[in-house]
Amino acid sequence: MRIGFLYSGQGSQSPGMGKDFYEKYDFVRAFYDGIELDFDLIEYSFEKPEEIIVQTRYTQPIMNAFQSAITQLFKEEGVVPAGVCGLSIGEYGAVSAAEIIDPKECVKLAAFRGKVMEESAAGFNTGMTAILGLDENTIQAACEKASEGDNKAEISNINCPGQIVISGEAGAVERASEILKENGARKCIPLKVSGPFHTSYMEEASRKLEEKLSEIEFQEELIPVYYNAIGGKREKQEIKDLLVEQVKSPVRFQEDLEEMISDGIDGFVEIGFGGVLKGFLKRIDRKIPCYEVYSVESFEECLRSIKE
Repeated sequence: MRIGFLYSGQGSQSPGMGKDFYEKYDFVRAFYDGIELDFDLIEYSFEKPEEIIVQTRYTQPIMNAFQSAITQLFKEEGVVPAGVCGLSIGEYGAVSAAEIIDPKECVKLAAFRGKVMEESAAGFNTGMTAILGLDENTIQAACEKASEGDNKAEISNINCPGQIVISGEAGAVERASEILKENGARKCIPLKVSGPFHTSYMEEASRKLEEKLSEIEFQEELIPVYYNAIGGKREKQEIKDLLVEQVKSPVRFQEDLEEMISDGIDGFVEIGFGGVLKGFLKRIDRKIPCYEVYSVESFEECLRSIKE
């Protein structure tokens, strides 16, 4: 089996995430202990409640640390993926897995990203809605029709067949949703979100991220990475440019999954809580196995399954 690793995005965090790994594995303990941020990563990861860790500036580094630690544990067990992909902040789990950036430095970068994205979203009246049953062109046209001046609705996520998410100013998103209902959308489901991420409203955050990334020395991927901004592996694009673009552009996750499958990946491991990415995968190909890893027990069960 050619295994692909999938790293879930914001919304797939859980209070206490990683604590059981920290208590059992010396490597994980050393990894967490060696990361210095402007908040106590261990305290926030293992002890803080949901209403705290749901804040973007905390969610993103907490998730990246968790995902990077588990990836390294797989590596120690001789399990190296044939390809990696993450959803939104999960892409930094993929970048870390491919050793483009040192894993500890990647957590620090995730913290910076989370901070500037949260700052860019502060005070903004955000709306986000999942649109079911319509194609990208129809949804794009509705967003353009619903947008008025600086009050815009834009596509932010193309998750899987039949599910596209729009985001932006709340009124524009609501207008776009009404247009799409008239155009035959099966459902329009409002989502809770802390900002208009992956839209042009993140231009300022992307600019600050670009400045930060210019300080980092990137290595070539040791394993293939499937990038959100382009829906697949890169060719001549610079990694830095793809990470900058990702913040303010739609996440093309469906295309990432489809290319991974086309490249011969026939089994997946989702690192994160909730099985969201597994659900997206099943909308593309229900026969491909996907193991969820979020605890020591699920990690050990996954190891047994993929080593059989």
